[in-house]
Amino acid sequence: MSRRTSARKPRRQHLTRRVYNTAQRWIVIRRPASAAQQALAARRALVKQEMQALAARRALVKQEMQALQEALLALQEALRALQEMAARRQALATQEMIATQEVLAIHRASAIQQVIQQALAPQQAPPPSIHVQPRRTTLLPL
Repeated sequence: MSRRTSARKPRRQHLTRRVYNTAQRWIVIRRPASAAQQALAARRALVKQEMQALAARRALVKQEMQALQEALLALQEALRALQEMAARRQALATQEMIATQEVLAIHRASAIQQVIQQALAPQQAPPPSIHVQPRRTTLLPL
């Protein structure tokens, strides 16, 4: 025959349960718990509440950690995208800078070419300034 112990919790915290096997039947004797037993039961209840609170807090922290990890992944993706955009912009800026330098070089070359052409052209005297003298008209008598 298996022997039962007081595995079940008492229905009321202030009572203890003792189980005896006499004459092939179980007798449950309940007596008021002592002050120490009541304090121990209260402490156990408090510890149980604290454990539940800790479990709830642990679950919240776990959720927060998961949310933070997801946010970190999203930030890493955004950072990668920004780095790619920055690389593209830098490449475009480099191309624009090269194009600008080429345009400036072309302008410089044409300016130098004009200066050389002017230096090689035969010296022409500037066109004489023409001062038109007003005609003197004489009035003849009629």
